[in-house]
Amino acid sequence: MKARSLRGLVLTLVVLGITVGVINGGVCLADEIIEKDKINVVGFRVGDPYYYVVDTDGVVHKTEMDAVPYKTKGMTYVSVKHLCNALGVPDDKLEWNAKGKILTIKGDAEITLFVGMLVMRVGYDAILMDAKPEVVPPGRMMFLASYIAEPLGFTVNWVPSWQLVVCYPESIESPDVEKIIDDLKANGVRELEIDTEALTAEILLRMENSIFGYAPY
Repeated sequence: MKARSLRGLVLTLVVLGITVGVINGGVCLADEIIEKDKINVVGFRVGDPYYYVVDTDGVVHKTEMDAVPYKTKGMTYVSVKHLCNALGVPDDKLEWNAKGKILTIKGDAEITLFVGMLVMRVGYDAILMDAKPEVVPPGRMMFLASYIAEPLGFTVNWVPSWQLVVCYPESIESPDVEKIIDDLKANGVRELEIDTEALTAEILLRMENSIFGYAPY
């Protein structure tokens, strides 16, 4: 799918905010929360300092992060704060207990994560996980997107050739991932060549390093 043609340039500056938004070719650079019912698809790419939200109007919103996604033992970790923001959960719905290293997310479901533990809570239910949340500078909790996005009503998938974790509302059958890919291409990112053997090896690595033999994203 081709990138949208240039529709104009909008620059907004809110002093004391300071929020800067630029719309150019259907891409918006801004620090904002898109409401869940306006989200088509969300993307986090390994090593990329931005996360991407495609809204239901087809506009790609890019927000800069202070902790980039990374892979370890075949699994992709993303910033929990930025993932929640991308999925429509604002910061005032996130409660961090620094002493206990516990994060509570109060979205459509209440999710509690414990740094370094294989158990999380969704509501009153305790759930065993295949990996443990980690903390990286500047103090961001990092974890697998599926354990957070799915209880909040999103489907999670992995696009290996773009090293991209995508999340989209369960009500959407065909998320517009191409919008994100178009922006990556426009910024010089190249698609990786991944054959079936390499893809199988990646899945097996995730399964080998997960506690229950599952291959979460």
